[in-house]
Amino acid sequence: MLGQDVAAAARLFHDASDFDDRIASVDDIVRMEALLPAATAELRSALEGSGGAPPSEAAELPSAMLEQALRVSYLEVARAALILRNFARFRREQGWPFRLDAHSCDVALRSRVHAILPQPDSHGRAVVVFNAGRLDPRVCEVKEFHRMASYVLEQLTADPAVQHRGVCILFDLRGADVAMARHFSRADVRRGIAMWRDCFPCKVKLLTVVNASPFVHAVFRTGLSLVHPRVRARVQLVPDAAALRGAIAPCALPAELGGELDSEARWNEWIDERQRLEREAAEAPLAHALGGRAPVPPARAHDGGARARARAAAAVEPSAKAVMRSGEKPAALCVPRWQMCLMLRR
Repeated sequence: MLGQDVAAAARLFHDASDFDDRIASVDDIVRMEALLPAATAELRSALEGSGGAPPSEAAELPSAMLEQALRVSYLEVARAALILRNFARFRREQGWPFRLDAHSCDVALRSRVHAILPQPDSHGRAVVVFNAGRLDPRVCEVKEFHRMASYVLEQLTADPAVQHRGVCILFDLRGADVAMARHFSRADVRRGIAMWRDCFPCKVKLLTVVNASPFVHAVFRTGLSLVHPRVRARVQLVPDAAALRGAIAPCALPAELGGELDSEARWNEWIDERQRLEREAAEAPLAHALGGRAPVPPARAHDGGARARARAAAAVEPSAKAVMRSGEKPAALCVPRWQMCLMLRR
């Protein structure tokens, strides 16, 4: 009966034509979180090879990753399993671990090709900037930039609120030109496509292109005319940075895009903080074994409110599990709304 409830909810979320294009409401999220434990167990079973299917290396992924895939797939277990299998296979082929770290991406991170803004946009979506003009193969190989991009996305989407609400990519073409294409080999192009196509659990809600030349504008418009209208609606071409001010708060918008943020200083602080947390996490087991303090897990998300939202999400889970054990329908689960509001608060 519980499996039927999960499947019905997945169809409801998946079939709603406008659901993926709008910001999830608190009620939407409460319903999904109530069904998440049962869906996670079903997904784990599928990855382990139930029903005669061969087991997948994705079965080794932690539960948090399975939950992330289910949130962005609206509880559609088959879809989540496909993404995680592709994710595990891609990481193995590239020789990358399931969880990347800031130390191994340090040079590419400090190039500021990618940077996470400190606040979401006006619709509550997390924002990551892609500074195309900074992609310099003299700094490091394209493969290392790809590894860094994967790490940034891991950190950005570790927050359950971001998994529900989605991501906005701000594509800054200042300083970029068509000649940069010569830096990409066929292997680089294949890797760049493979790492995003059904290969990472993330909802990209909007791609905003700014500072594009007239030629690039024309290329984008021609390409967009050939894609599905729903995809086309998620790509926004803005004439200049001034158009961004209504969508992103000035204090969160980089100065080079007309805002007030010292993006270089802020981004280096973010990297330093990630690396500090990684060192503490690596040292904690040894200190604990020697009688020191108990290990403290590192923060996984990109902003200061992440720990509060994680605690709110964790508070929901025991209630959900209790309902699952009792045999009641998950739809009857009453989760305090303040917990979800705290989880989504920015």
